[in-house]
Amino acid sequence: LPIYSSGNAYVTGTAVGGMSTGQVIYTAKFRASDGKTLWENLLGGPAPGKSQYGRGITIAIDAHRNTYVIGSAMASSTYDAWMVEKISPAGKRLWAHHWSGAFKHSDQPSCLAVSTSAVYVAGNTQTDTLGSYDAVLVKYNLSGRRLWTKQFKHAKTNALVNGLCFDSYGHLLIAGLRHPVSTGPDRTFLAKLTTTGKTYWLRSQASPSNPLGAMAYYDIVKGPAGSMYLSGFEAPSATDTNILVEKRTSAGKVSWSADYGWQDDGDDDAGQLVRNGTTALYVCGEIWTTTTFYDATLQRFKP
Repeated sequence: LPIYSSGNAYVTGTAVGGMSTGQVIYTAKFRASDGKTLWENLLGGPAPGKSQYGRGITIAIDAHRNTYVIGSAMASSTYDAWMVEKISPAGKRLWAHHWSGAFKHSDQPSCLAVSTSAVYVAGNTQTDTLGSYDAVLVKYNLSGRRLWTKQFKHAKTNALVNGLCFDSYGHLLIAGLRHPVSTGPDRTFLAKLTTTGKTYWLRSQASPSNPLGAMAYYDIVKGPAGSMYLSGFEAPSATDTNILVEKRTSAGKVSWSADYGWQDDGDDDAGQLVRNGTTALYVCGEIWTTTTFYDATLQRFKP
């Protein structure tokens, strides 16, 4: 995933054969003007031996141009841990932290947010042999010490986090989906928390146009006065999903909702959401055009 800051480009992903430990988390900084590599960083997991698997997931840059990277890596031969790393502007590793849930099977971070005093990482932890996952939010200080862990427990349910951001008042917003392990439609997962981990509210719902239809969020960005914008999908029927864009108030109530479905009645899904001030929302995604093909789509909405 590339991001851009102060005229430079940053990427993270996987390097094969790095550090003689198999696949490791790879992070690099490039000069945007000509693509020159300014530094590269390799991070292996806590598991011993040469059979590790690691992958970087996303990056954030703070006001001092430090780089924060999250990813996953093998913690043992049987389970994965999530990794959080801080890198200086010159490419020096300042600290790395790995975390595993109580079940110690599969833990995957998905997104992060950095403030002037803390790093917040959201993701998922497996909780039982059925394959259930809980959503998790972990707070670290800027020195890498874990301050608290917030776990959203839902038995026999996969709760998957796809988006994390601060609202305009500095509260934390988490968005994603909940899916029953056995059967049933996807439902949204949306929560607002204080920076100390207290939950203000948690919302979860199926498609309002069809109570049996699925609904999920894939991204979230802040709006004015504590509001938020969300992208994802909703299913008006059992065989069709539409691109969904919403604005919700600081209390989590719907201000407006836009539903877009391509004419072929297939699976249409929104992805990343970007807000351009007060003038526009841009949403990327995919639309199902034939029985075998999807097209990419970029849409603009008025906030």
